[in-house]
Amino acid sequence: MKVEVFVKDVTLPLSKKQIKKTVQVVWKQEAKKPKGQISAIFVGNEYIKNLNKTFLARDYPTDVIAFCLEEQPLEGEVYINVERAAEQAEQYHQTVTAELNRLLIHGILHLLGYGDSTEQEKKQIKEKEDFYLSQVLD
Repeated sequence: MKVEVFVKDVTLPLSKKQIKKTVQVVWKQEAKKPKGQISAIFVGNEYIKNLNKTFLARDYPTDVIAFCLEEQPLEGEVYINVERAAEQAEQYHQTVTAELNRLLIHGILHLLGYGDSTEQEKKQIKEKEDFYLSQVLD
């Protein structure tokens, strides 16, 4: 599993080591095949709003977007809005580090086929987020 980390015009309060650890923990337990590549891209509101508008026809910033580029071996990109993560951390009484990790986990789970359209899917993905978050935060 190859993990690439990119930061575009934001200050990132996570180390690349922590990001790679989070990806590896989820990947090791969820992925059917050991090979693959995930790019974690940390951006701001405007960047993610443009992605959301261009690819998903939604004209607003969101917290995380995941794109599966290849299925075998899995190759994907997870875009995480650092500005939105800071707002949500305050709203949910979490640290920014915890919220960024949660969004990264959420994006990885989407790449691995988990959805969040129905109430049952939302419940399942939230439980998985909580489970992996407890493993990656020290």
